[in-house]
Amino acid sequence: MITINDLSFAYGRHDVLKNMTVELPDQGVVSLTGPNGVGKTTLLKALGGLFDCSIDICPPRTSGSWRYFDADFLSLDHLTVSEFVGLMLAADLSGSVAATKIATLIDDLKDQTVGALSLGQSQRLVLVLALNSQFDVLLLDEPFNALDTINIGIIEELISEAGRDHLVIFATHRDDVMAGRLSATVRMIDSETAETTYFDLTKFEIK
Repeated sequence: MITINDLSFAYGRHDVLKNMTVELPDQGVVSLTGPNGVGKTTLLKALGGLFDCSIDICPPRTSGSWRYFDADFLSLDHLTVSEFVGLMLAADLSGSVAATKIATLIDDLKDQTVGALSLGQSQRLVLVLALNSQFDVLLLDEPFNALDTINIGIIEELISEAGRDHLVIFATHRDDVMAGRLSATVRMIDSETAETTYFDLTKFEIK
């Protein structure tokens, strides 16, 4: 088990996270839920090291990587999708997910510039890059936003595969994704309180 202790972060005088404690499994897939504005994105960014904040992780984060991804990751707008993926992955698309599934997600986008992509298309590209990156813990902010039903199903499968050997945490406002595939749910109540519920995955067939 991973325990996050005394996590605090403030914007000016506004405490977004205040001495929060969060329990997480060592691996699997965890959804992060809670009302809008409660601090889900801030929590993910804090865990990903994007903020200079007070945080105590047990066991200590001495090795491995906690990686945060969202649609704002796409900044090299002049590149085509093929060029961008090649740059990020050193032209290797055969990483932790099957090449055929990658092709399904981005094959129709390869010749478009990144800046011309719609929100849903950008989301697909970010998820391909995220799931092929080197990580111990992957932090995804609303990964199912703007995706159609077919692509949601593909992403659910890929996230499940990644959760077999790693920890994947994703923020979401939806309760209809990753059904039967979650190891736990963390519900943020307010700036100080987060409740973790664990699930018995032996009840489900993980495909």
